[in-house]
Parts: sequence; structure tokens; C-alpha cells
Amino acid sequence: MSSIIVQKYGGSSVETTEKIKRIAENIIDRKKTNEKIVVVVSAMGDTTDNYIKLAKKYK
Repeated sequence: MSSIIVQKYGGSSVETTEKIKRIAENIIDRKKTNEKIVVVVSAMGDTTDNYIKLAKKYK
């Protein structure tokens, strides 16, 4: 049975285009080895925190 690799990126790991490019290159390299991969990407930088603050402000 082959394994599945799960990678999760979010927050500061996706806050700049350079970091996103490195993540994309990593994913491409993994795919070249025919590994099964699942990638989960969440909000950039402090986006989630900002949404929470905004929601609390208008609660």
C-alpha cells in the first residue's frame, strides 16, 4: 500500500510570493517522485486573526 503525504501551509509560511513559490516548488518536486500528496492551504499571514477581530468588532 502506498502512503499519502499531507502538507499543510498557512500563516507566515504563505505571507509572501517568494514563500508561496518555494511551497509550489516543493509540491512539484514531490509530484515528480510519483508520491501521492494532499496539500492544504489556509489563510495568508494574519488574515484569520484580522477576520476574528473584525467579527468581534461588529458582534
